[in-house]
Amino acid sequence: MSDKTKSETKLLLNGIAFNAGGECSRKPSTRASWRRRLLIGVLLIETCFALPKLADGQFLSIFDSIFSSIQSDIGGSLSQINQVAQQMQKLYQTTVAPLAAINQARGFVANSINSFRGQMNQIFNTSFTSAVTPGPQQFESILHSRLSAQIPALQASFTTTMGRSRRSMQPRRRTA
Repeated sequence: MSDKTKSETKLLLNGIAFNAGGECSRKPSTRASWRRRLLIGVLLIETCFALPKLADGQFLSIFDSIFSSIQSDIGGSLSQINQVAQQMQKLYQTTVAPLAAINQARGFVANSINSFRGQMNQIFNTSFTSAVTPGPQQFESILHSRLSAQIPALQASFTTTMGRSRRSMQPRRRTA
């Protein structure tokens, strides 16, 4: 074969004629490049719309609606209940237990205690002795001692001073 036949035979590489000189005979058209650009743009826009929304915003919106419901619906009722409770407390303090009258009564009691404290102490500390003989005097001193350790001696002193107890004074029944 001659050189002419060799140059006429063209090799195809991916559907494009290939010259041995290193250049491709076909260049991409401007219409194809615009199609690629349009396709890329459409895909970018679709991915922006196709991205899922974050769940945090939806979750927090539930709490926002709950809080707004509490503040608007229940909050109005709670504020009315609070107002009624305050009115009841005011009524109680002015009629049932007026604070000024209670403080005045406390002051009166404190003044009375302070003015009569000395006289009351004299009465509390006055010794009352009515017993004349030594037996009853011992019994009386045990009674007035105010000591719990003297309680066991109280019964013995009573028995010596007053005699037998009532139970032992009753006559015994004879059994046959």
